[in-house]
Amino acid sequence: MDAALPPKERSKALVERTIILLGLLRTTEARQSIEAAITDDPTNIAALRLRVRMLTPVDLSAATAYANAALQIAPFDSDLLATRAELLAATDLQAALRDADESLRGASKNADALWIRARILLRLGRLKEAETDLDRALSIEPDVMRARSLRAEIRLKLHRLAEAFDDASMVLETRPGDLAMVRVRAIAQSGANDSEGAVTTLTSVLGAPGEPT
Repeated sequence: MDAALPPKERSKALVERTIILLGLLRTTEARQSIEAAITDDPTNIAALRLRVRMLTPVDLSAATAYANAALQIAPFDSDLLATRAELLAATDLQAALRDADESLRGASKNADALWIRARILLRLGRLKEAETDLDRALSIEPDVMRARSLRAEIRLKLHRLAEAFDDASMVLETRPGDLAMVRVRAIAQSGANDSEGAVTTLTSVLGAPGEPT
C-alpha cells in the first residue's frame, strides 16, 4: 500500500483491505492488516471495532480488553457497546444487558444491537421482551435470518406455534439445511396436530426411513 498516503487515510484503506481479506478467509493477513491500520491511526474507531470482532471467536479476554480500550476513545459508540455486551454475556448477563441498553439508547435502530440484546434477554428468561427486540430488528432488516431464526425459537417456547412455523419456514427457504429450524418447524407442526407435516419436514433432511443418511 502507498506509504505516501496520510496515516489516517492509509488506516481507512487498510480497514477496507482487512474486510476483503476476511471475505477471502485470509485471516493471518487480515490480522496484520488491521494491526497496521491501528498503528497508523490509533483513534480509527472502525479499525478498533473490527479488531474486537475479529478476536471475539478466538480470544474473549483479549477482545474484551480491546473493547474496553476502544470505549475509552468512543464511550458512546453503539456498535462497540453492543459488541462488548455480546462478550460480557459469557460471564455477566446483567452487565451485558446494561451495555446493550446503552448501545440502543444512542442508536435505537441498530439491528445488530437489538439481536444481541434479544439473545441476552432470552438467557434471562425475558422472552416477550426478546421477541419485541427481534420484531424491531426485523422491521429494520427483514432479510436477516439470524434474527428470524431466534424469533422462531422464542415463539416456539411461547407456544405460538403458527408464528414459530412461519418464521422457521422463511429461514428454511434460504437455508434448507438449517437443522435448528427443521426442528422448530417439525415441533410446531406436531404441536398443531399436523403429524404428517412434521414427518415430511424431518424427512426432507433425514431422508425416508430405510434410506442411508
